[in-house]
Amino acid sequence: MPTKPMEGLWKNLYSSIQALLKRMPVLQTWEKRKFKCPPQLRRLVSDMIHEETPIFRDLPEEVYLAPEYNHRHYTTLAELGAVCSSWDEILPRISADLVNVNSYIKTRAPDQMWHEACARLLLSPFQCGYKHICLRIQKLPIIPLNNGRSWTGSPGVSPGGVRKIFFPDNDGIDIPNDISLNLVEKQAATSATRRDFFRKMGVEDCPKETVLSQIEATQKSTSLRTLEWASHSRYLFYFHPQPRSLTSWFYICANAKITRVRPSVSLFFPSDREYDTEQLLPKEYLASNSNGVVALLDKNYFNLVPGTIRRQNLSWVEWLRRAAGAQYHPSLAERFGTGPSNDWVLSPVILAVLERRPEKFVGLLRAHWSEYKHYVSKVSTQLMGCKVPCESGALLPLRTTYLPTIEIKARLHDLEVDSGFPLLRLPSVLDEANQQEWRFLEDIGVSYTIDNRFDEIVLRQMTASKFATTERAVKVYRSMAERSTLQDKEKLR
Repeated sequence: MPTKPMEGLWKNLYSSIQALLKRMPVLQTWEKRKFKCPPQLRRLVSDMIHEETPIFRDLPEEVYLAPEYNHRHYTTLAELGAVCSSWDEILPRISADLVNVNSYIKTRAPDQMWHEACARLLLSPFQCGYKHICLRIQKLPIIPLNNGRSWTGSPGVSPGGVRKIFFPDNDGIDIPNDISLNLVEKQAATSATRRDFFRKMGVEDCPKETVLSQIEATQKSTSLRTLEWASHSRYLFYFHPQPRSLTSWFYICANAKITRVRPSVSLFFPSDREYDTEQLLPKEYLASNSNGVVALLDKNYFNLVPGTIRRQNLSWVEWLRRAAGAQYHPSLAERFGTGPSNDWVLSPVILAVLERRPEKFVGLLRAHWSEYKHYVSKVSTQLMGCKVPCESGALLPLRTTYLPTIEIKARLHDLEVDSGFPLLRLPSVLDEANQQEWRFLEDIGVSYTIDNRFDEIVLRQMTASKFATTERAVKVYRSMAERSTLQDKEKLR
């Protein structure tokens, strides 16, 4: 049989067969494998599928063509009327998903790759310039906000939608969730593809000035139980231009409680160093929110910003010093009231140490003397009157005590009156190597050498003691006579 006439015959027959097949249920659906006529079915392209499953569920009437019809069949399928699914079919299925109690969009964890595939699909109309499709997408509530429990469409487009939506960070630094800004859910915004899609939907970068203004407004009016102090503090560190200006409204977490920075309460960093404030005062006193003197910053502050990061040439700790007035150890003195510059008093924390841990006081002075010495002249009278422990167990004013030097202790031992003498109790034993380190105490009235006052104290102790001897008394008088001037001799008589 000649080929061409046969081809012509089959060509007419093929058209008839094709027309007949279009009216017959010869192709299966994806989900329930229903047989349907080809024009009733739609083929899904790769962008509409994730992990061999349609990105969006089919509707009950089912139009998704079974996946076994692969690319080898596409031309034939198209001729039969089973063409690629259009956005007119996709959009109703997205809408149905959004109201489904098991919505793919709303119930799948934001870090699942499904969301990445979904965003790629939804981006395509924007990239192709299908304006009418884009508008329909923008009206759908598919932008997750803040905590992921609420969803909205494009600002100004979606019915009942919000006016502005912002990305949840600036330069990688999280914007606080509690400052009355509509922010995209944080995890959702970490995906570059989803971020591109959200931007097409009208999400914007939030101006830093707006965030700073909202943080201030929130801290001035918020319920403290809900304040996100950590994210507030971190954002302020990175972007607030004047940390010293924060002290009038800045809230911090101290003593396990959110509290406003107050000039009357000194704020301190946690520390295990012996002469920093946390180690100077009893734990129960530091933990009390009603002591009215001192508060400890929450230890979690140290984890908010890496120590290597600097902003405005300040490390995180240096910034907290400026913004919250935080310190490691107490100041020696502070101004009293608004009087002249010489109206200074010992700081309340210093007084608290004297009252609750007096045995720490002289060690505290020594540890921070390079700083404290600049204030001694302003509070010298008060300092000299501070009562500190002596080796005898008594609490005596500094100005009445003596350093327990090798020479002084040897003299007291020789005179057998060392038990009641006002020797200052030090945190370490004095020897030839460290004696000079304690000479600074002379500046606040502590005696360092054997003098007439030393001998007078010894004589008084001898007089009061039933074990005193004439021989020891003579030693004392001879010592006094050797160092006395003509004016002293009449007094001695």
